[in-house]
Amino acid sequence: MNEYSKKEAAIAIVRGVVPVVVMFLTMAGISADADIIITAVGAAIALVTFIWSWWKNNNITQAAQQAQTFLNELKETGDAGVQG
Repeated sequence: MNEYSKKEAAIAIVRGVVPVVVMFLTMAGISADADIIITAVGAAIALVTFIWSWWKNNNITQAAQQAQTFLNELKETGDAGVQG
């Protein structure tokens, strides 16, 4: 499955789920508009993507910082004390 079809599949899933969510909220007596739900889902996806991207691109843990130091040494010298 290529990247384009994954995107289309995700959009199709959201388009299918939103009306069902609206139906259940209406049955529960909660007034809901599909546009509001789509906006909320989009905002949630954007937030999760932002946090995931930030986490993957920053060395948060001590182990990640040590690994980055090792990688930088390896890139600079071509040999970071690895024997083999």
